[in-house]
Amino acid sequence: MISSETWPFTSHELLHELLVKHIDHIFWIGDLNYRLDGPEVSQEYVNRKDRDYNQLYQHDQLYVEKRRNRIFRDYKEGKILFPPTYKYNPGTDEWDSSEKSRTPAWCDRILWKGQRMELLRYHSVMQLRKSDHKPVYADFKVDAQAKDQAMLKKISEEVLKTVDKYENDNQPQITVEQTDLDFGLIRFNEKYSRELLVANNCHLPVRFRFACKDDRTSQVCEEFIRISHSKGELLTGSSLSIRIDILVDAPAASRMLRKLKDAQAGTKVPLDILVLHVENGRDIFITIFGEYKPSCFGVSLDTLMKLNKPVSMYAIHELVSLDHEEKLIDLVGDDVGGSNLRFPREIWRL
Repeated sequence: MISSETWPFTSHELLHELLVKHIDHIFWIGDLNYRLDGPEVSQEYVNRKDRDYNQLYQHDQLYVEKRRNRIFRDYKEGKILFPPTYKYNPGTDEWDSSEKSRTPAWCDRILWKGQRMELLRYHSVMQLRKSDHKPVYADFKVDAQAKDQAMLKKISEEVLKTVDKYENDNQPQITVEQTDLDFGLIRFNEKYSRELLVANNCHLPVRFRFACKDDRTSQVCEEFIRISHSKGELLTGSSLSIRIDILVDAPAASRMLRKLKDAQAGTKVPLDILVLHVENGRDIFITIFGEYKPSCFGVSLDTLMKLNKPVSMYAIHELVSLDHEEKLIDLVGDDVGGSNLRFPREIWRL
């Protein structure tokens, strides 16, 4: 339910706004309950053989109101050439014989509005006697539009292509020279750099930034990676070289080991995936590759005391296991004293 105080339309205005303006063919069918006025209108006159339905129609309230443009403006109705359809004694063809003795009238009507519509027949069905009304019917010939499904599909596809092209042409875009950056062999505490060239080849200025890993942190990359320009703006036709550095220092070494624990020796694996976000545009994903060469630096003293050979000779997953497990597989030989070492071999050799 909508209150009339909050709803700006009356029921007629609402119908007009939602239906009338947007429909080609309108049929108004129902018991409109208009009556016949005039002293000569009576059951006796209607029963006369010389009755004139056209003359009787001049006294019809609906006809009079339409002629004065008070109601159903622009609606049409066929010529009435049948007896009034109200009011009959149910089950008979006799006029109302109750105390009210209703004056005959054409209460049930069919009106229409629209173009390319032709009325073929307008009449009543006198043989139906269950009600105190006689039903009316009308036959129309109406030209209705039909859809050419093949043409509709073709046009729809063309429109979608045009819209997609427009959106792509008006969407900020940047190009990246390469989306895979290979740092090769990476050693502890040595700095490695690669250049990432981004360019704006569209007709719009572009703002970009490297997106955060998640909503809970401002971190955009692994702790051993540094980006020279985490955000920026490119004018049309301009470009920018972004330097990306990798430096595995002591705090980052254990993180690197854990990250590569499942890597096969001698293989380059993704160290990180950077998300280059273009404002109002599409994201670009940049993968950082590299092969980390572990050393004694960055490995805990407890782990070093469990080794019987140089760190470089161990697989990364073995170092990670030694660094985190409480009960370890014995990887130490008897020649160096094994678990009896009280300090790492690397320090002892100093």
